[in-house]
Amino acid sequence: DEFIRKMFNEWTGTVERDLGKRLEIPLMCRSQEKQGMLDINFDKSLLKLFNEIHHWEQLMFEIPHYAHEVYMKKEDLRGLREHVLLVVRDYNRIIAALSTEERGLFRERIRFLDKKIHPGLTKLTWASKGISDFFVQECRTHAGKVQAIVDDYKAANLTISRNCVRIREMLL
Repeated sequence: DEFIRKMFNEWTGTVERDLGKRLEIPLMCRSQEKQGMLDINFDKSLLKLFNEIHHWEQLMFEIPHYAHEVYMKKEDLRGLREHVLLVVRDYNRIIAALSTEERGLFRERIRFLDKKIHPGLTKLTWASKGISDFFVQECRTHAGKVQAIVDDYKAANLTISRNCVRIREMLL
């Protein structure tokens, strides 16, 4: 029991006081690994902290108020993370489906989508109130439209390719 109390006291010493700062980063960022793609930009140390707080609360320890304030937003942040991740996946699916040449063909559509996504890369943060839901919906709507155009293009290419094969086989 004393060992657990000692561990808790050490843990509280490691928790930074201004955790709200960690929420003041943009929702998304450009991927470092995959060129042209997006990544979610959520501080992973906050996820770790949320788990730690959850376990300390189960052991009936009183969490420092400055950590508890951020922890109370955990569910809202989880929902927002899921929605932002949907935007990231929608965008990345479009980019991944296109070759470098095809990206040139769809440059204007991608640029339009980039303009819609830009606030999530610059202005909108995890601490932003309410605006994020509208932003996510707007991005997903436009990504869906671009995805439909890309899908139509891919389907048309496949049809052309199949027809070329048929023509080639007929001539033989």
